[in-house]
Amino acid sequence: MEPLVLVGFAIIVVFLVPLFFQFLWNITVPEIFGLGTIRYWQAFRLLLLASMIFGAGGLLHFNFNR
Repeated sequence: MEPLVLVGFAIIVVFLVPLFFQFLWNITVPEIFGLGTIRYWQAFRLLLLASMIFGAGGLLHFNFNR
């Protein structure tokens, strides 16, 4: 595949994954734990934090041991 196609695909994935996470959070967490719903950018930041803390399976890898 061309690099431009891969970049376009990566951008689409980066913006669709938080949308999916937001949907799952909003249908599950408020009902089970009584917490509030989240907006898109809150889901985006939560996923970014989780990838920094736990790693993202090779998608985003922050190496702070350099």
